[in-house]
Amino acid sequence: MRIQAEDVQRRGKALAKAETRSELDLASKRLDEGIGTLVAQFQAASGGYEAVRCDAGAWTCFEPKRSKDLLQSEQFVCTWVCVPILGPCTRCVGRLTSGQPVK
Repeated sequence: MRIQAEDVQRRGKALAKAETRSELDLASKRLDEGIGTLVAQFQAASGGYEAVRCDAGAWTCFEPKRSKDLLQSEQFVCTWVCVPILGPCTRCVGRLTSGQPVK
């Protein structure tokens, strides 16, 4: 997913550098395709997590988490969590689980 996100970033920069209408149209189309692929990967990852970890009726949520190995001045990492309601989820929301929980 990181590689796809970097590709989307490159495509966004190409869009910003477009000088003609045809370059702008092509860069816009490529950016749209890259975003679509990234979203599909994100949804696949969230669905996989919820299927294995969350109880039926819970939501998956991608939240920042301090890694115990990082210093306070260093960057944050994120993790998937299961939440019973959407209120606690302040970042990216995954899918609502259905069916029976996996034990």
